[in-house]
Amino acid sequence: MPRQIEDQKIGTPTQRARLKPRRAPYYRRLSDGIAVGYRRTATLPGSWIIRNRTDDGGYSERKLEGTVPDDVINANGIDILTFDQACAAARGTLAPAAEEVTLLQASEEWRDAKQAETDSAIARTKLKNSAGRIAKGFPTGQMLHKLTVKQIREWRDGHLIEGADEDRNRARRATANRELAALKAICNLAVKTHRLDIPKPWDDVSKFGRAEAFGKRVRVLDQVERKAWIAAAPDNFTRNMIFALLTTGCRSGELVTARGRDLSGRRLTVSGKTGTRTLILSPDTAAFFAGLVEGRNDPDAPLLPAPHGERWKEDLLIDSIARATIKAKLTDVTAYAARHTYITDHLAKGVPVVAVAKQCGTSAEMIERTYANFIATDLEIWFGAEVAG
Repeated sequence: MPRQIEDQKIGTPTQRARLKPRRAPYYRRLSDGIAVGYRRTATLPGSWIIRNRTDDGGYSERKLEGTVPDDVINANGIDILTFDQACAAARGTLAPAAEEVTLLQASEEWRDAKQAETDSAIARTKLKNSAGRIAKGFPTGQMLHKLTVKQIREWRDGHLIEGADEDRNRARRATANRELAALKAICNLAVKTHRLDIPKPWDDVSKFGRAEAFGKRVRVLDQVERKAWIAAAPDNFTRNMIFALLTTGCRSGELVTARGRDLSGRRLTVSGKTGTRTLILSPDTAAFFAGLVEGRNDPDAPLLPAPHGERWKEDLLIDSIARATIKAKLTDVTAYAARHTYITDHLAKGVPVVAVAKQCGTSAEMIERTYANFIATDLEIWFGAEVAG
């Protein structure tokens, strides 16, 4: 494997003027396969160099012929190029013919483009995993221009689990919809980048309906069912996650990304689809989390790790929780049932809707809409009696 390129500051004439003259180019990485380099000579201007990965795992270097950097004279976009123009020229020079663009290449280009837009390590990892999953969902070497509606629909439908209950497949439909949106973004970016005049079968494949994670069949678990669910977990890591879901009302994704440093006494800070919030823990729940982090040396390690100490992956978490529900003989139960149970418990205790919404990272409107029947029953109890003698 070739050595990883260390990115250098070569984006402006001023930055390049500060570099020490040398034969070896100073490089900036554009993707896993392409880098643009600047060779700083004793006299200006220098020269633009293209470095690209070869099939044998090595790399080749060559000068971007007919061009010079805008070290001395302002760029004209033809033979005097800015760094951005050199990058565009490098991509154009190395770009394959339209009929040779593969889905794997398109996925990697989309990943690189999206990663360049964020400084979040978590987001970059998610983008990398998403691009890899989508490319692997189709045959090796799948050509973009040969994708068909049938292929894409079969891939989309393959996210469903045959024989699974409605709630579990509702969650799988939601996952399939997210993956389909990413596939469409990948394909559309490749069409735009490479100016491909090809059919777009992905436009003819729609998302699933009824794909929300919470559905009518999700129910509240009683105390016996909660204990049975926790006890039926296939390992301590899943057991800890189920307990945390039941006692915090958090979304599973919020707990998956929580770190040891996010815990402070009876406060836990989580981040997710509605941003970052700090929730209050009961004394027993706070003691539970404190026991998890006791003796740890890495505050950035997952608060609730997966079996091998790493962060949970979505499919592994779904399957582990599903195994617990089956063993506990619970029906119509997914991870969301824990959140639903937590919210219902606190509404039943008379906690104001606004307070429940703030604790759970949602809106009072969503609580009122989702739990309308429950709240209406309480309103009848609270306000239905005569107040005048």
